[in-house]
Amino acid sequence: MEQEFSLTRDEFFRKALDNEKARAAGLSWDKLKEKGYIYVLKPETPVYMHGAGYTFPTPTGRGEFYRENVAPVADVGKPFDKKREALPCWNPPYEAWLTSAGGFPRSEAAEKYPLIFTSKRPKFRVHTQYSSNPWLLELWQEPVVTIHPLDAEKRGIRTGDTVKIFNDRGYVVVKAALNPANRPGVLVIDHGWQKDDFIEGHYSDLSSHKSDVMVTNNAFFDCAVEVAKG
Repeated sequence: MEQEFSLTRDEFFRKALDNEKARAAGLSWDKLKEKGYIYVLKPETPVYMHGAGYTFPTPTGRGEFYRENVAPVADVGKPFDKKREALPCWNPPYEAWLTSAGGFPRSEAAEKYPLIFTSKRPKFRVHTQYSSNPWLLELWQEPVVTIHPLDAEKRGIRTGDTVKIFNDRGYVVVKAALNPANRPGVLVIDHGWQKDDFIEGHYSDLSSHKSDVMVTNNAFFDCAVEVAKG
């Protein structure tokens, strides 16, 4: 789709800031380049949702803990339990429910894949920003999956071993490091690595496409996996 992404950096940002809201706030790409930063929020802008004169974007204008006319953020026609969703409620994970505690049965995926995969925010990047910074890559050169020693011992894995994390959807091959700070049963890889950084595969291939009816979003780390050496 090269023809759809033909703008230069200057052309892109100039076009992105060419709209009524940006102009009303005194924003333009040329002005931003000249000044380096522009404060948009004024001192009198309310930051917290409380205080005299503030109303919530609800039919009553107040914070509502019970919603009379509950509806999905984006209604795609799927059924939902109105009585349940009218109040704050909790649903068990689709996959990452490894026991039968709390009155909910162990998930089918957990029967086959007994570990949970998640990621954490790294010190050296913001999402993928700065991922090609040569100074930072001297400190952290490649992705590593951390494993609790008990989980590693069961699978014959040691720090420095190459391991494969997998489920029915995909896999990723990466170096391992034992870390007693991990919760047993949980594998962790720093967030923000890209496909070329991994030995094989990509950790996004492990996540599911299941989405919640009310929010139309998915929990990326509701993700059952297994890991094996080599």
